[in-house]
Amino acid sequence: MKLTKFLSIAVIAIISLSLSSCNKEAEPIVLTGSWELDSTSTFLQISYNPIYAEEYPSAIQYLKDNMNKILKEIKKPDTIQFIEPNTVNFLYNPTPGTMVAGTFEQFDIYVNIYNALFPGGLTGASNNQRLEIYYSKSDMLSILYSMLTPTDDAPETFSKLIDQFDGVGVYVRAK
Repeated sequence: MKLTKFLSIAVIAIISLSLSSCNKEAEPIVLTGSWELDSTSTFLQISYNPIYAEEYPSAIQYLKDNMNKILKEIKKPDTIQFIEPNTVNFLYNPTPGTMVAGTFEQFDIYVNIYNALFPGGLTGASNNQRLEIYYSKSDMLSILYSMLTPTDDAPETFSKLIDQFDGVGVYVRAK
């Protein structure tokens, strides 16, 4: 498990425990309902392989120039709906009615989400107020590759250059 994924999940676990008192049972995590994007908390992280960093300065510049565009892709969908028993809908705006349906499996505070965009699944964690969706290196590279044009460096270049490439989409329970 990657360190950032572990730390994100550990923070949520600590928050969950701190919200419950020692004298009562922990409140069960309930995902059912709508969750709205918290765009100010959503982030991504890129670490470069120092050996290839000097060899591919144009690829590094491309990543720097397109960081906000990549981050914008993590900020989609803007709403996630969980419907019992295991249906999840990703709702996208500004195109009304754009939705990607999928399924989910919940394990205590953790959730695995599967849909056509992420058939390998996305992992998340919740404390009933916040939901954090983790995008792995392969998820982030897929987003990056979809943005590349024939005039940009080859996908293989970015694959060599990037050691760590993670993103976290943060959602709050809709009121």
